[in-house]
Amino acid sequence: MKTYDYLTHVLRVLFNADHGLSERQAISLYLEEASQNREKIEQELLQAFADGQLSWMKMLRNESYEVLDADSEEEARSYAKRILWDPIMKDRKPD
Repeated sequence: MKTYDYLTHVLRVLFNADHGLSERQAISLYLEEASQNREKIEQELLQAFADGQLSWMKMLRNESYEVLDADSEEEARSYAKRILWDPIMKDRKPD
């Protein structure tokens, strides 16, 4: 299974519920950080959203951090799209 190091980093550091940032604050910081690594984040987003083996539920909640305790893969993917994909890839649709 492919790992998505940059996305994992962003979720663990910026969107982690334990850190207490609002979603809006986390997205703002994400955009700042992504501006320096735009090509890398776009590539990981494209790969992750096309990866049929990726569990968005596990990406958003695991033993290392918790962003969202989703009830389904669909809910988790939708949330990830809103916080990760939409701010960076506004005019593109994920696979």
